[in-house]
Amino acid sequence: MKKGFALLCLLALLLPLPGLIINRPDILREDREEQINAALGFRGKIAAAHAAVEGLLGMSGSDRVTLGRAGTLFLSETLPEAVGAETMDDEAVEAVAQSLAALDEELKEKGAYLIFLCAPSKANIVADALPYYAAPRMGESALDKLQSRLAELGVRYVDVKAMALEQPDAAYLRTDTHWQDGFACRVYQALMAQLPPAARQDYDDAQVEETQCWGDLTALIYPDGGPQEDISQRVIPRAYRVQGVMRTVMDLRIETACDTNSLRVIMLRDSFANALFPYLANNVGALTLIRDSAWQDGYWQPDTDAVILEIAERSLPLLAMGADE
Repeated sequence: MKKGFALLCLLALLLPLPGLIINRPDILREDREEQINAALGFRGKIAAAHAAVEGLLGMSGSDRVTLGRAGTLFLSETLPEAVGAETMDDEAVEAVAQSLAALDEELKEKGAYLIFLCAPSKANIVADALPYYAAPRMGESALDKLQSRLAELGVRYVDVKAMALEQPDAAYLRTDTHWQDGFACRVYQALMAQLPPAARQDYDDAQVEETQCWGDLTALIYPDGGPQEDISQRVIPRAYRVQGVMRTVMDLRIETACDTNSLRVIMLRDSFANALFPYLANNVGALTLIRDSAWQDGYWQPDTDAVILEIAERSLPLLAMGADE
C-alpha cells in the first residue's frame, strides 16, 4: 500500500515530462538526458521528491540510510550488528586483541606505545531512536569483548562507547554518521590524557558558534541538499602549521607541527578523526595522520611517543582480516 502510494506521487511529478519533450524537440539529441537534467534538475528533484514521500511513509528513500525515530538517520549497514544479527565471533575478537597487543609490544621496544580508539556506531548508542522494528542487541558486542581483552593484555584504549552512552543524544549528529563537536572535544581530552603529560588546551571555555550543516546521511537521500541540521561548533583558533600541502582533512597523509609541546604522535585514522583534527593539530607538537587501519613498518618515525589507531566500529572486521594474514 505504501509503495503504491509512493509510485502514484512520482507519476504525478513525471506528468509534465512528455509535454516538455514535445515542445522542446531540440533536447532530443544524443545528449538529451543531460539536457533534461540541466533544464529541470530532473534527477535531483525527483530523488528529493521521492525521499520526501518515503519520509512520510516512515522510510528514508535510500537503501544506504535507515530512518529512525524523530528524524534520526542511521547508516543501514550498521543496523545488523546493532540488533545482534551480525557480529564478530570470539575467535576473531581474540585474534584482533592479540594482534594489537603484539603491535603494542613492538612499539614499546622503540620507546612508544599503542592507543586504541574505536568510534562506536550511532546505532549502538542512540538506541531509543532506532526504528520501531529494530530491537537493540542484548549482551556484549564484539567491541565490548575486544576492549575487555585489551585491558587484560595491558593495551591502552579510550572507551568512547562508555563516554557516548553517558549522554547519547549529545554524542552524534542526528542526520550524520559522526560525532557532535562537543563530544569530539571530550574524546580529544580523553585521548590526550592517554599521552605523556604535556602542555595542552582543554577548550572547555572556548567560544561556541551556532550554525547549520547537511549531515552526510542527508546527502545520500537528498542530492539537491535537503534540510540542514542545527549544530554548535567551538571556535578553535589555528595554532598549527601544515608540513607540505594539505588539500582536505581527508588527505591520505597529513603532517602538522605546533609549538604547544614536544609530543610526537602518529595516528592511523578514518573520517571520525576529522572532528578531532583541529584539537590534536593544535596540541601535538608533531602530528602525522594516515588514512589506514593497518600498521606498516614504513609509518614509524624516530622519537614517536605514541601511535593511535582510530577506527569505526563497523570496520572492526577489517582488523580481524588483517590479524589472520
